[in-house]
Amino acid sequence: MRTTLYKLRLLNMGMILYATSIILFSMITILEAKSHENGATKLVYINLYGNQLTGSIPEETGNITTLERSKLQNNHLSGRIPSTLGHLVNLTSVDLSWNYLSGEIPRELGFTKLKELYHFSLSCIMNLEANHLSGRLPSTLGYLVNLEIFVINDNNFEGQIPSSIKNWLNVTSIRVQGSGLSGLLPSEIGLLTKLTKLLVCTLISWFSSFFDFTLVLSRRIISDLNGASSPFPPLANLYNMEYLILRSCNIMDVLPSYLDVMGNLTILDLSFNKISGQIPSYFYSLARVENIFLTGNLLNGSVPEWMLETGNNIDLSYNKFEALLSNGCQSRLTIPIFKLCNRQEFVSFWFLQYHKPCSNYSYSLHINCGGKEVTISGTTFEGDVDPGEPSVFVSSKTNWGFSNTGLFLYDTGVSVDYIELNHSLNFPTPYSELYESARVSPISLTYYAYCLGNGNYRISLHFSEIVLTNDTKLGGHGRRVFNIYIQVTLQGKLVVKDFNIVDAAGGILKPVIKRIPVAVTSNTVEIRFYWAGKGTFLTIENNTGYGPLISAISIELGRLVAI
Repeated sequence: MRTTLYKLRLLNMGMILYATSIILFSMITILEAKSHENGATKLVYINLYGNQLTGSIPEETGNITTLERSKLQNNHLSGRIPSTLGHLVNLTSVDLSWNYLSGEIPRELGFTKLKELYHFSLSCIMNLEANHLSGRLPSTLGYLVNLEIFVINDNNFEGQIPSSIKNWLNVTSIRVQGSGLSGLLPSEIGLLTKLTKLLVCTLISWFSSFFDFTLVLSRRIISDLNGASSPFPPLANLYNMEYLILRSCNIMDVLPSYLDVMGNLTILDLSFNKISGQIPSYFYSLARVENIFLTGNLLNGSVPEWMLETGNNIDLSYNKFEALLSNGCQSRLTIPIFKLCNRQEFVSFWFLQYHKPCSNYSYSLHINCGGKEVTISGTTFEGDVDPGEPSVFVSSKTNWGFSNTGLFLYDTGVSVDYIELNHSLNFPTPYSELYESARVSPISLTYYAYCLGNGNYRISLHFSEIVLTNDTKLGGHGRRVFNIYIQVTLQGKLVVKDFNIVDAAGGILKPVIKRIPVAVTSNTVEIRFYWAGKGTFLTIENNTGYGPLISAISIELGRLVAI
């Protein structure tokens, strides 16, 4: 076997669940290290993807100097990334995503054994997504002049993106969403003329200075920035833009005129900002855009005619539009485009259209989110099986409805179902039927209850992670994180921030109930689940992976006590 390993060039053992530990990998790297001493190492490709390998990456890996590509993603690897990987002068692709690696990114990853050889560059692709990495990004990453793809989503880093990225002149994709980074987005990004995908979340501010942003970006996704308000960035020269997503970026401005000339736009999402003023009537060229989300802003005036005619995939909810309940508006609206019509007080149009004066008031409500009607211990949970893509459903029987905002985004462009099912649950609970189904949302999912008798209530929210489980492509690595808001007046209140179902339940496929007391004074309650850009953002086909998930909702009259 030893003689054979000396001649090994390609090790392709992905997704065969060959080993439960990294003993095999350790043996190979040690033997290759001995081969290296004799000048006989030949290994150029290692693929151990998706084998549930445990343990740490051997230090000896750095001696396989012929190695060009390494795929170790979707395992259970832990410990630190060995600094010896910086010795791999021929490495062009390293994927360590979907593991449990911790610690900092070694500064050695930014250069080879000799600094003057930095032009070899360590990697063309570096993917460290969905680990537990921390610390600051080393400035030596700037030496990766051949880098094309840089992904560190879903980690625990701190500090800013280093300005040394100005050397990444070949980079096409930077994804640091939910990475823990904060501070300013460096203006040096404006030098990366090949960049087509920029996905950034939870940074404090837009840019260290406004620069002439003339990149050839085809997809720009920046959401959930914190800090002071800012105007729209100068994007007038980005004619090739396909996705423009500036969600929750604290933008305080009017709609820029350059939106009308972005002829390749397919998705425009400017939701949850402070955009004011009117939607210009000459924006009719945006009618070709497949999906437009302007939810949760301060837009006013009238809705342009072209939006009323082509608004099947337009969301203008939670704004301040005038005279929206005219016959012209109502006659042309269908359920999927209900969100075009809202009144100034942020009451959703479906409520205004369907809600008649309450002849009777109820004092309880139970919904099996995403599932059929079930009766458990004498309590009936109403079915909730509408497909649920950005649209609205109003119960034909009782006093509730829901709305959904956003689209699931993948590189493949494949959409996903907005109801998830898992019939393999085995936890002993009388409520297990509630957790076999769940409604999911890419951004914001809101349930509305009306005709409730005023009084003190207890809201019980049922959750179970039935998607990011050990039997999926992700091996249970994904982290779903979202916020929960309750609104009983005109102002919604954040009641749970950064809620993680798995952490709260103590594992996957386990139930957890969040109980929240509320005082109903206007006969209505809104419960909103909102993804603020944290946790895992998947690019694996046919997995949802991010955004809120809810299994069931109960609203019951009770004492108003802290829970």
